[in-house]
Amino acid sequence: MKKTSTLQNGLIWFGAGVSLAEILTGTAFAPLGMAKGLAAILVGHIIGCAMMLLAGLIGGRTGRSAMETVKMSFGQKGGLLFAFLNVLQLVGWTAIMIYDGALAVGGIFDIGRWVWCLVIGALIILWIAVGITDLGWLNKLTMAALFVLTLVLCKVIFFSGNAMPDLTGESLTFGAAVELAVAMPLSWLPLISDYTRDAEKPAQATWVSVIVYGLVSCWMYVIGMGAAIFTGEYDIAVIMVKAGLAASNGEARRLVVQGGVLVDGEKVAAPTVSFTADQLKNGIVIKKGKKIYHKVTL
Repeated sequence: MKKTSTLQNGLIWFGAGVSLAEILTGTAFAPLGMAKGLAAILVGHIIGCAMMLLAGLIGGRTGRSAMETVKMSFGQKGGLLFAFLNVLQLVGWTAIMIYDGALAVGGIFDIGRWVWCLVIGALIILWIAVGITDLGWLNKLTMAALFVLTLVLCKVIFFSGNAMPDLTGESLTFGAAVELAVAMPLSWLPLISDYTRDAEKPAQATWVSVIVYGLVSCWMYVIGMGAAIFTGEYDIAVIMVKAGLAASNGEARRLVVQGGVLVDGEKVAAPTVSFTADQLKNGIVIKKGKKIYHKVTL
């Protein structure tokens, strides 16, 4: 097999970092505010990328994939357990990406996010069944378009001259934010050795891959966080936590899913429903259950 150069490995992980999923994850950091959110992103990525680096170095030195190196420490049965966990993680990420894609398409053609989830899922199954593999050009084109979009968002968010509204609050703790930032580089642990073991200079390729990915991933997170702060939108879960109607985002989302939350007399359709700063300045009335009403203003 032809060995890959350090540059090629860097480009591969640059592409991995340019991701809509990472931008959307970054929006969750908005309640912390820009300074605290940025700190959580950096701390989380340092921790996650350090573990990613070690996995890549082990694979590079042994010439084995991450799943194979696990067997060196945990044996054959232990390796099967980690392989199962990896499959479970991939299924979870696939579900997240399908849902994110449905939200994005739903913003253009509003016929219901679950309809688009089914459509995207069906297209993935068709892709697998047909066995189309020569789509590298499409991936590169999409990655380049998304990267250009982040540059445009950067200009709008950080260089528009408009003051960014304050969305700081307690709906997301700093520790939880760090954990959320660790999750993304951690998810690549089972994959990085598949590339570093085939590199001309495994150690150098690993360092470059992790540094490039870490920087680009942080950038995607910051873009997402900045976009959420710039638009001044609060989702319904954040509002309910701030108003004392729920102890956590998770509890608030469960109440919404169960149909127990109304805003200005209308049932909230989904936990992803958000309200702008202008709407909150005028005030909204949230009804929780049958008897609890709360007026929220910004």
